Amino acid sequence: MKILMISENFPYPPSDGARLKVYHMLRGLSKKHEITLLSFVDGNSKVDVDKIKSFCEHIELIPKNPRRFLLLKAALNLFESKPFSLKTFNSKKMRERIGKNLIQGNFDIVHLDMANTAQFCELVAYMPTFMAPHDSITLNLKRRYKLERNLFRKVYQYIQWKKWRRYEAEMYPKFDKCFVVSDADKQVLLSLNPGIDVVVAPNGVDTDFFKPMGLKPDYPSLIFTGSMSSFQSYDAITYFYKNIYGNIKEKVPNIKLYVVGKDPPQAIRDLTQDKSVIVTGFVDDIRPFIDKSTVYVCPIRSGSGIKNRLLEAMAMRKPIVAFAKSCEALNVTHMENIFLANNSQEFTNGVVSLLDDQSLREKIANNARELVKREYSWERTINIIKKAYKEAIKKKDL
Repeated sequence: MKILMISENFPYPPSDGARLKVYHMLRGLSKKHEITLLSFVDGNSKVDVDKIKSFCEHIELIPKNPRRFLLLKAALNLFESKPFSLKTFNSKKMRERIGKNLIQGNFDIVHLDMANTAQFCELVAYMPTFMAPHDSITLNLKRRYKLERNLFRKVYQYIQWKKWRRYEAEMYPKFDKCFVVSDADKQVLLSLNPGIDVVVAPNGVDTDFFKPMGLKPDYPSLIFTGSMSSFQSYDAITYFYKNIYGNIKEKVPNIKLYVVGKDPPQAIRDLTQDKSVIVTGFVDDIRPFIDKSTVYVCPIRSGSGIKNRLLEAMAMRKPIVAFAKSCEALNVTHMENIFLANNSQEFTNGVVSLLDDQSLREKIANNARELVKREYSWERTINIIKKAYKEAIKKKDL
């Protein structure tokens, strides 16, 4: 099968959810299929093409539109019908490269990855198409605007939510298949338009890479990981520190909190005024930090889809305390392979219980690793995608 993949993000390094998924799709699909990758990149930033060259027959890089005059553009978008983020990817050069590759490539299917690439649908409408937003932006933004405290940003996010509701309902039915990572995202899309042909394929985790390392435990300690510039990470860790961490410290005075991930804003860096908090910023390898910590905390209250950070922690045999909303896309069971909390008090109780009970920690951690090995392999995800490709091709032939 010859695949033309159009990606919103260059997949290396696979340092966040969007890049991670594309990286593993390329790696898995390339074993038996030929892939041409057209990928957006940030301006003139350098990317390491060699890291994925073995996965692709051909790679082209197209710069995203410059992010100049953002405030002015955002203000003008209030009077436009389409979501604001489309502007960054509305590229004449990308349209040209799609057209030329379709003429020259004799492809079997076109895979468009992430929601902002849906705007190229008219160029590929005669081909079998596979649209992969991964998550429903409608669901994501609905949760985000409800948590936003700044009135201006709250109103703006609400307006963007309304635009994405219309856009997802209008655009996704135009593709032969639409791919998301959870049933929750699928149900939202179908509620917007029952005509969307949605397939669910959960994210995976490399359990040979993410596995226990046997480092000296740093007891008692907590860890939270992720890209700290994202709204959901920022909201999660600042909420956790203000509403939960102090209660834990009262019961476990010698506790430490590791906040590990790139681009922490000043408000997160300021948490280190508390000497028990360590904010690392970017690290080459998060595994040693997860391995030596006692409990992984996931106080995420927003977003959609599957949280890759949870799969990674589970694969490393870490006991996890998480808000139930952050786990709704995972097939987890409270007190069996995770501790689920619905409010701050339950979250505090879960952390303290796990810190106090080694046998409970080991039970939950062991079961968590077994779960991801059984249900969240990338091989399983790739097989679902390949089946959906074949269905899209057959659908177009009818």
